[in-house]
Amino acid sequence: MYTPNPERNRVIYELWEKNLTVDQISSRTGIPRSTVGYYVRKFNKLAVEGKPIVFPRERKIASARRDSPFSHFLPLMKEMAVRKVRAKILLMLGDGRYQELYYLLMDLKLIKELDSIVTSEAFEKAFKSIEL
Repeated sequence: MYTPNPERNRVIYELWEKNLTVDQISSRTGIPRSTVGYYVRKFNKLAVEGKPIVFPRERKIASARRDSPFSHFLPLMKEMAVRKVRAKILLMLGDGRYQELYYLLMDLKLIKELDSIVTSEAFEKAFKSIEL
């Protein structure tokens, strides 16, 4: 029996929106090329017809995390992290630590690129591992 996988389809869709090819999406995600090709064709067809692409609701586990008592703090925590990164960058610029700043920016860029194929928990661990 077929059970849809909205998380996988959403990942394919997000990479498709970034104009990645079927081969690129497949190699980045580990999803079989035939599966990626099927959904890319489906997304292309819907785009040509002007129809929206709708994904089923997230699974209960994901929505339970959103309903956590701490969920309203998440935007504030993200804003604090962004401010901390900006302050670190400005400090490194002021101190003339350009090579160190370069590597920090490359780390941040890599984490952002991996965001589309890595779970949010692993992403948070990776982000916390960078000394800020």
